[in-house]
Amino acid sequence: MSLDSCVLLHATKMRALLTNIFVRYFSEIPKENSENIPLWLSLLIKDMEKPENFTAGTKRMIELSGKSREHLSRSMQKHLNTSISNFINELRINYSANLLLYTNASVLDICYNSGFGTTSQFYKLFKEKYGVSPKEFRKL
Repeated sequence: MSLDSCVLLHATKMRALLTNIFVRYFSEIPKENSENIPLWLSLLIKDMEKPENFTAGTKRMIELSGKSREHLSRSMQKHLNTSISNFINELRINYSANLLLYTNASVLDICYNSGFGTTSQFYKLFKEKYGVSPKEFRKL
């Protein structure tokens, strides 16, 4: 393996590590009523911060919770003041933004690797949060 390819491999691994750190510790999850969050919900939130979980979506969150969709939905609204889909989309958008900043992956790859089913949903949510398209965000 040449020195250039070795450096590139290490840089890519470092970017992936930084992306996971940013998603896990700096995502903007609503903190309202956070002191009263049940333990099961706190643990679920931590589990959902893992890319393999939030990219799988609502079905995975319900599965991990062990609760009914209705119970989970009510608990999310009560303790986090958000819906299941908004919570997951927030994680996905934060992850996407970090990938745009710290990798050279294409916008389309980032869209699908973040768990979005359609590019239109990705672009709409991204622009709502950041005020620019993903491509413009990367340039900034």
